[in-house]
Amino acid sequence: MPVFGALALVCGLSAFFTWRSIHEPDFSFEAATAPQNASTGLIGGRPAPPLQGPLKNRKVWRLVAAIGLLCVPQFAVLSFATVFLHDHGHLGLAAITAVMVALQAGAMVMRIWSGRHTDRHANRPAYLRGSALVALASFVLLGCIAWLDAPGWLLMAVVVAAGIAIPHLLAASSWPVVWWLAGLVALATRPLFPKA
Repeated sequence: MPVFGALALVCGLSAFFTWRSIHEPDFSFEAATAPQNASTGLIGGRPAPPLQGPLKNRKVWRLVAAIGLLCVPQFAVLSFATVFLHDHGHLGLAAITAVMVALQAGAMVMRIWSGRHTDRHANRPAYLRGSALVALASFVLLGCIAWLDAPGWLLMAVVVAAGIAIPHLLAASSWPVVWWLAGLVALATRPLFPKA
């Protein structure tokens, strides 16, 4: 019970900070047609045309679909890495815990770094296309290592590197197939990210 209470508290804090810091622009017709000065975007002496809401933008929907698909391999790792390392790698609780802590800490650092990096360079779609290829390579490598029945320390390293719905697939096939298919899902997201 204390574990779920702590998780709920952290989720609540995250929701609070998100609510306090993220503000949606005003897409109303009144805001778009209000008089503007030169520093805010007059177009030929007239106000800028009304902004299109993000939900009517196909590019936004493509990005959402791609990012949603990229969550599949991430959730595969988060949901099943511990089972994989225990059952296939024969690792104990301490080793599995170390892998999951390293994975989560690395993911937190990379999300913050990548967000700042892509904000500065205005290259988020290109960065995400590259990330899809890195995810593909990571999961193909993980599948190959599982197929070769590699030692536990190598499995630990690759799971952390790959971490950025599986039980039925695992029951019908094997761990290598699970990881290879997670990589293919990551690859399928690549064309959804716009090139410009």
